[in-house]
Amino acid sequence: MIALRSCFNFFGTYLPTSSGEKEGNNLSPPRCEERPGEGSYFVLRQLLNKWSACCLLLIACLNCAHYSTSATGSGGIRSVAVPLLDNESLEAGIHQALTDSLIRGFVSDGALRVVEEDRADAVLQGAVLEIKEEPFTYGQTNAEQYQISVFVKMVFYDARQKQTLWEMDRMRGYGIYDATRQRDLARAEGIGDALQMLAKDVVDRTQVGGW
Repeated sequence: MIALRSCFNFFGTYLPTSSGEKEGNNLSPPRCEERPGEGSYFVLRQLLNKWSACCLLLIACLNCAHYSTSATGSGGIRSVAVPLLDNESLEAGIHQALTDSLIRGFVSDGALRVVEEDRADAVLQGAVLEIKEEPFTYGQTNAEQYQISVFVKMVFYDARQKQTLWEMDRMRGYGIYDATRQRDLARAEGIGDALQMLAKDVVDRTQVGGW
């Protein structure tokens, strides 16, 4: 607002006056004294510099206004709760692992504070639906890499307005693991990559407005 007022004040000083206005009115054109050796070129350069500065200030103000109406900012959402997700898959403990990844994602992003559900502006709810594994690359006889996909359902709910902001029935995150390594360890790393991908997608969606 200060920048806009400054620009409007500047523009106002160069508005033409009517023939009946008295000398000294603040809308009359300012008198610029010529400097020795510079003359009208110096005056013109001063005016152009001021116009450029005002244009830059206006652009900055418009940009600020745009970003202040981002997905979470426009609704005044400043905090989120992430209760333990449901698990409809056959993978034991994966719902806890994804819940932890989501919380870490929000904390790392910093746009929303993670709080208890009874104090949150919004609540993220969801469930792990299923896990799928399939060969990704093959050697001469067997698969060398496997792709493991985690499918989830997520709902972002405005706890104050009592309405769903966005909902995804089937989000997917995936990871790839090496079949030549010790399977349990390699598979766990692949699942971890899939959960990180899901957490990033969810956090990004809350910022840009998934609804």
